[in-house]
Amino acid sequence: MNERRILVAYDGSEEAYWALMQAADTARAKGAAIGVVTVLPKLAAAAEDAADILREHDLEATVHTPIGDPVTEIARIAHEGAYDAIYVGRREAGSFARALQDSVSDGVVSASDRTTVIAR
Repeated sequence: MNERRILVAYDGSEEAYWALMQAADTARAKGAAIGVVTVLPKLAAAAEDAADILREHDLEATVHTPIGDPVTEIARIAHEGAYDAIYVGRREAGSFARALQDSVSDGVVSASDRTTVIAR
């Protein structure tokens, strides 16, 4: 993958953390810019937490906190920000949590024309 700009969908969950770490490793290895998107106002603090985690790994992130449908907004930010790849987590927990997260990760795969990496 030729990733120069990476977007990470982050909600503060453990799965999102692993997607963030995988994206950070890739960004460091390839010298890529990294962005974090958190959709929904109540999760805006999670995006700042992700940016703090990335700073601890010597990476600076652009933070996006749009309001709206997560799938639509993640795909829109990726397109408008000219991101090459999107990293999202996938929950392996209970069926409700997994169904909710899977619908977002699977939705992003369908809605975006960017490379989408689903971290596990």
